[in-house]
Amino acid sequence: MKLQVGDLEIWILETGYFRLDGGAMFGLIPRTLWSQKLAPDEQNRIPLGLRTLLVKGPGYTAIVDAGMGSKWGAGGPKNFDLSVRPWSEILAPTGVSPQDVDHVIATHLHFDHVGGLTEFSEDGTSLRPVFERAEHWVSQRNWDFARDPGPRESASYRSENWEPWARSGQLRLVDIALSGDPQPLLPGLWAEASDGHTLGQMIVHLRSGRSEGNVVFCADLLPTQYHIKETWGMGFDLQPQVLLQEKRRFLESAARHDWGLILEHDPTRALIRVEKTNSESRGGNIQIRPDGGHL
Repeated sequence: MKLQVGDLEIWILETGYFRLDGGAMFGLIPRTLWSQKLAPDEQNRIPLGLRTLLVKGPGYTAIVDAGMGSKWGAGGPKNFDLSVRPWSEILAPTGVSPQDVDHVIATHLHFDHVGGLTEFSEDGTSLRPVFERAEHWVSQRNWDFARDPGPRESASYRSENWEPWARSGQLRLVDIALSGDPQPLLPGLWAEASDGHTLGQMIVHLRSGRSEGNVVFCADLLPTQYHIKETWGMGFDLQPQVLLQEKRRFLESAARHDWGLILEHDPTRALIRVEKTNSESRGGNIQIRPDGGHL
């Protein structure tokens, strides 16, 4: 899917698909409810997407997140039912090659967001950056946390996904204030901080110069369309109460300013818009627009 937002040419691209435990993806929500939205397989796993963005902006070409990558061997298909496309195929519609990318924005360093940033060398003996010319942007808070995440998140942060490009001098750390206000990274590309899912996650805003009608890459603040209900969170979320407050504030702004919301993990819908309803429920008063909210 290709979008135009001001001077930005934005491609929403599929890097592959995988499955995760449905209970983990929906936390406290009973299976009787979430299974009506996404049917689990015999191992209780639900289908999920692995989207990336390719952004062509004034004087730059950027990738936002990079899926799970191809370093899993037999474990990927077995554990995650993982299907991964090669970067040559992913990027083919855009006319861009990995060598053309000069910036990578990692929303956070969980393996399903940055696994595709490194790959094995041709002889299979070492790891190297996929985007060898790119500056890799990571929030300082997430970088610090990723290197010492503690037992709860240690399985999600895998150093093989970032050590090759950090060693090669491609790491750029950025401080994003916890103010709720996006900060500029590149022309037209801004980021706000979100600590509810994991510390230092960046939510990427793609702006036309107006407050209305912009596009936001939601990462794990809003992984699927079903997580727009403020009480529907993931078991993976580090600070559920913080996430609820962040999501409430974010969705109010999205409805007010008519943002297009790009969903990184939804298996069927890449983009939605939301609106406020007249009634308040336990799930909040935000819903997907009936027209689907396409740009």
